[in-house]
Amino acid sequence: MSVLRPACFISTGSVLIDLPLRVDHIPAPGGAITAVSSGPTVGGGYTVVSAVARQGVPAALAATL
Repeated sequence: MSVLRPACFISTGSVLIDLPLRVDHIPAPGGAITAVSSGPTVGGGYTVVSAVARQGVPAALAATL
């Protein structure tokens, strides 16, 4: 009988820089608003691996920086 190993998630997705913008409200169709704040965050494949790991699954990222 073989021993089952826990599943592991490996992402080969790109690591990107996201630039989320915070706004006070959603504009009406065709309207315009100014962002209240913004700031770069790590995104792309890193975001996916981070979400999987938060669910308790061993996860790794294999990407070129």
